[in-house]
Amino acid sequence: MYVYYVVHLTKLGKRIYQDDPQMIRHLAHLDDQDDFLKKQLNLLFYTMENEDQRIQSYFQIRKDYSYQNHIHYLHNEVTEADTYCFVKDHMLILKSYTKNNIFYDILYQSQQNYVILSK
Repeated sequence: MYVYYVVHLTKLGKRIYQDDPQMIRHLAHLDDQDDFLKKQLNLLFYTMENEDQRIQSYFQIRKDYSYQNHIHYLHNEVTEADTYCFVKDHMLILKSYTKNNIFYDILYQSQQNYVILSK
């Protein structure tokens, strides 16, 4: 399975990423349930709440698409491949059984400021 972690960095986040990419990778994976930490992460990452709505509006007319609790799912009937997009506060987690991920392609077309932290 191919897994992509996608974030959208603020200006400060981009500067820190240039100096220390490992620090950004570590911070992106932190659980931001603490309000203080959430505010700190908002300085480095844009929130993904708009992306959740954008993905849903883009795919909602497709019969192979489903959505529940910030999880988007596509099932390709030809290849039988499943593709998932998990929307977190500051990160998108894209999972697919093929190297190509339609969620990533759509996001990249609309906003080229995303950073893939790891594959």
